[in-house]
Amino acid sequence: MAYIFILFMACCNTYTLTYGFHQWKKEDNKLGGAATVIFAALATLLPAAVLLIKSS
Repeated sequence: MAYIFILFMACCNTYTLTYGFHQWKKEDNKLGGAATVIFAALATLLPAAVLLIKSS
């Protein structure tokens, strides 16, 4: 069940991740794009780690 929820979180975070890449490439806003990508990664990885630790 935890894996399904992690997949759901990753799918929901895809928009934020692609927006960060768009900022980096198309708008030439490297700082904003990098911050958005890091935020999107942390917003998925930290809750996923907590879920996996608590479920085992």
